[in-house]
Amino acid sequence: MRNMVMRNKELVIEKAKTCQTNKTDSFLIKFTVPANFSSSNNVVHFYGNFSVVQQIRPPLEITLIAYRCTLDLQNCQRYNALQVPKICSFLSDTNSFWSPFVRSIHPSVKCPIQPVY
Repeated sequence: MRNMVMRNKELVIEKAKTCQTNKTDSFLIKFTVPANFSSSNNVVHFYGNFSVVQQIRPPLEITLIAYRCTLDLQNCQRYNALQVPKICSFLSDTNSFWSPFVRSIHPSVKCPIQPVY
């Protein structure tokens, strides 16, 4: 059996922004200002305001994609992705470990997701 060497990875976030793509204009959720973040103890907290511009009906899924970029954000490569299928069941589940997170969203979110004017 070989000796295994365990190495810790360190993730340092110095900048974050919502990437603009050729599909950004078709999003039904618009960030009114860029999302911000804070990090401590290996936990990154993203926060920001967004508007829902028209009703969003199930089935819903969300994919968050992280890119590694140079500090000037000119050269980027895909780093990781998180996919959450069945968002409506995720939002309605009141007994899971993510329930406190869902309850912290104001105004509250349930499916179908309604626009807020």
